[in-house]
Amino acid sequence: MGQDQTKQQIEKGLKLYQSNDTEKALYVWMKVLRKTSDPGGKFRVLGCLITAHSEMGKYKEMLQFSLAQINTAREMEDPDYLTEGYLNLARSNEKLCEFQKTVSYCETCLNMQGTTVSLQLNGQVCLSMGNAYLGLSNFQKALVSYEKALRYAHNNDDKMLECRVCCSLGNFYIQLKDFEKALFFPCKAAELVNDYGKTWSLKYRAMSQYHMSVAYRKLLRLPDAMECCEESMKIALQHGDRPLQALCLLNFADIHRCQKDGDKAFPRYESSMCIMSEIGNRLGQASIYVGVGKCWILQKEYDKALESLQRAQDLAEAIGNKLCMLKVHSLCEAIYRCKEQQDELREQVVKFLQCVEELELYCGMCGESIGEKNQQLQALPCSHIFHLSDSVLRREACIEARGFGHKLIGPQEYLKKATVILNPAACKGKANQLFEKNAAPILHLAGFDVKIVKTDYEGQGKKLMDLMEQTDMLIIAGGDGTLQEVITGLLRRGDEETFSKIPIGFIPLGSSNSLSQSLHLVSDNKVQHITSATLAILKGETVPLDVLQIKSEKEQPVFALLGLRWGAFRDVASSISKYWYLGPLKTRAAHWFSSLKQWPQSHKAILSHLDPVPRPPDLPSEKPTRPNLLYRIYRRLNNYWNPPIKEPPTEPEPELWEMQDFSTLELTVSTHNKNPVKRREVDSMLITMDPETLSVAQFIAEGTKKAEAPMESIENAVQREASAARLTLPEEGAGFYDIDNEEYEAMSVEVRLLPRKLRFFCSAERKEQLANAL
Repeated sequence: MGQDQTKQQIEKGLKLYQSNDTEKALYVWMKVLRKTSDPGGKFRVLGCLITAHSEMGKYKEMLQFSLAQINTAREMEDPDYLTEGYLNLARSNEKLCEFQKTVSYCETCLNMQGTTVSLQLNGQVCLSMGNAYLGLSNFQKALVSYEKALRYAHNNDDKMLECRVCCSLGNFYIQLKDFEKALFFPCKAAELVNDYGKTWSLKYRAMSQYHMSVAYRKLLRLPDAMECCEESMKIALQHGDRPLQALCLLNFADIHRCQKDGDKAFPRYESSMCIMSEIGNRLGQASIYVGVGKCWILQKEYDKALESLQRAQDLAEAIGNKLCMLKVHSLCEAIYRCKEQQDELREQVVKFLQCVEELELYCGMCGESIGEKNQQLQALPCSHIFHLSDSVLRREACIEARGFGHKLIGPQEYLKKATVILNPAACKGKANQLFEKNAAPILHLAGFDVKIVKTDYEGQGKKLMDLMEQTDMLIIAGGDGTLQEVITGLLRRGDEETFSKIPIGFIPLGSSNSLSQSLHLVSDNKVQHITSATLAILKGETVPLDVLQIKSEKEQPVFALLGLRWGAFRDVASSISKYWYLGPLKTRAAHWFSSLKQWPQSHKAILSHLDPVPRPPDLPSEKPTRPNLLYRIYRRLNNYWNPPIKEPPTEPEPELWEMQDFSTLELTVSTHNKNPVKRREVDSMLITMDPETLSVAQFIAEGTKKAEAPMESIENAVQREASAARLTLPEEGAGFYDIDNEEYEAMSVEVRLLPRKLRFFCSAERKEQLANAL
């Protein structure tokens, strides 16, 4: 077979392969390989066979074709072809988890003196080397290789390579448990696919979706994880990509494990193991055994878990993956601690510490271990990795704020006025220091005219609102109590219609910051939480929030953003702190002692409510353009000569209240501000009555959950939507309410919804998360 005929047959095979007719494509290429006399054509057809067998997961055949390609390149004495052959050989060994050999072959490629063509392959060589170092848990060298690959991709404008590097960096940060970066890089890869990938293979999209799914799972965004994994699996099945199918099945199993659904997890682990064993991915097999072990631990089948973890350890030792060995020792340590086997426990602790020392996963700044929990990381130019410390977070936030401060303003414009209501007593007296260190510099650097007013005693926030002058934004710095005080004072003003239009920012400085979960990305790092909330104010994104007006016959109205609680769970929650000496058992103990004093704990009252009202259409966000002068003059003259006819006032329709006697364990009236982005057809609040048929054990279990999420309903609770409610309580022994986590004496009240009454600043990232959760 001559050169031209060889070329035609190779192109024919490529067309068949691209149309997913893999078997016919392989037949054509193997026929060319046997009959061609052209060395260049032989080299090219070997490359096609290597790519096809790689996607099919037939890595041993891929290795054989790579060796044949190197022999062909040597016959041709072409350094460019030889470099490409060694690159394919390195990739074959990478797929077979022979990571030391991969590094050796990659170094051979980099040391070859080829032409410009072979130099363009260096980016792919560095990527393969980085994957090998990651397989050996050598994180610093892996990061060096990935950064080199990324530079080659940028210099050569190679978007495909950049996409692959981003996916590998996502995997890198997954292993180091910086889940935000682990999500950022696959999202960047997905953007590259959308922008440049119209002519690319669908495997790039599938690859990015898979890595996004893993990151979402680690962030416990399980519906997002499932959606991305399903899309990746669909493409993998369509193209017969066996390795990706195995990874998706493994991820599906891990998602079900996170949902504590072992019945669904085990079959998927088994299916993934069949493919992993078939293709020879030993690292994938080790990951499956670790996942299976975790499932057995959840079911307290410790012997089966140890058996699975031992298999994972054997595989990890064979391929040299120290991080997998570390995970195994950590899980075995937990099992032996539960079984109280002290000798085995000490042995696992020693092995765990040895692995930590070998991995050298320590932050050079704070000295703490890297990879123990989800923490933001930063890499120096020398590729040393360290924790993103509080000072670094403050510095980055200030740099971003300074960008807002450098913007020019027109001659007729003025500095925006920001009035800050700060409660120094919040967070056990630490709020003032937290504000001065983390929020105040950002506001000043942004160029705001900042006026800070500090409260001196409880309830002063309401009085300060009576004295507040016109401002461009109101910023509340404190916790739930401060927020509730200020909102109540604001809406009690006689001119509240004007002042309620002022956008409000909430800087979470309190011990309890319940509303912050609806407005900002919640972080375990207090500094990051405060700085991101303050930056959200600068960026100007807002969301409307509903308000509850709670009014009795004698007292002035109180306003709430979250809701009202009355009942047994609320009463017990207020007494939990008394049992501090019981440590982690204090919540359960408080509920148990409460049940000993009185059981059942039913609360009886009369409830009247109004049905929800249809939600009016949203007003346009932009003001309509002002008509020209002639039109305005004409309109005024027309109104003068032909004044509009005044319609007679219509009497409002009588309100139809539905009344019922009820008995409940606890009653809650809550807003829908948990997800303010969600579009609703009616304006309503949610009334929930928990059943009083719980046993004592159920009361303790549900109460423990309610201590963490007070407004969540329990199973079989009665719920109804309403626009207003009247609660008539007995005159004596009614107890107390919790209104936005603040205690008030319980009395008969009317609760009325004020839909979309206030606008709060919200981070764009959290807004997107809430929109995706719909």
